[in-house]
Amino acid sequence: MAGIDETQDVIDFITELAEAIEGAREDGELDIFDAVRFLKVAPSVASLVKDADEIKAELADLTAEEKDELIVGLKESVLKLIGALT
Repeated sequence: MAGIDETQDVIDFITELAEAIEGAREDGELDIFDAVRFLKVAPSVASLVKDADEIKAELADLTAEEKDELIVGLKESVLKLIGALT
């Protein structure tokens, strides 16, 4: 079994992105501090690209429990992102 660590990292990235957006929107102005928020998320993107093959392998070998865990995590993360964008 491949596990789901790398796939979970995708969900974590979506959450991090949502939090960066929420933080940037707090004061209603785009400034250098907001750029820093998004730069902190950038290393996650590089890691996700590097681990793409591992994610593919994980998704091909999911147990029912792992599927459920990923679905719940992805739902929460995407809802957070939608909330940050609206």
